[in-house]
Amino acid sequence: MLSLSRTRFAIVKKHLSSKSIGGIKVEIITKPLYQYKDISKSAMTKIVNELAQIGCEVIFKEDVYQKFGSIDERIVWYGNIHLLGYGQETETIMRIDSIEVAEELRQTLKQEKQ
Repeated sequence: MLSLSRTRFAIVKKHLSSKSIGGIKVEIITKPLYQYKDISKSAMTKIVNELAQIGCEVIFKEDVYQKFGSIDERIVWYGNIHLLGYGQETETIMRIDSIEVAEELRQTLKQEKQ
């Protein structure tokens, strides 16, 4: 079960807000709200609304399996961490500064539904 953490989201939101205010493009790709379990759906709806309010573009895509974040088409956070959700001790994530890696990951999302 996905349990969204308001604490984690508050931290992520603070950083994303400063990026979008600074003119950096922030896109968040997540599964459609209807694919979340009822217990998570209302929390995720609030998070999506808050992200839109701070200037992030939220893109809904079915059957998303990768867990990564891409900021300004260059910085990639990649790993098994749920960036907007509840954290566990076994989560890992790495930061990659690469336009090429960011583009390759975006392309994998486009290819999944073809």
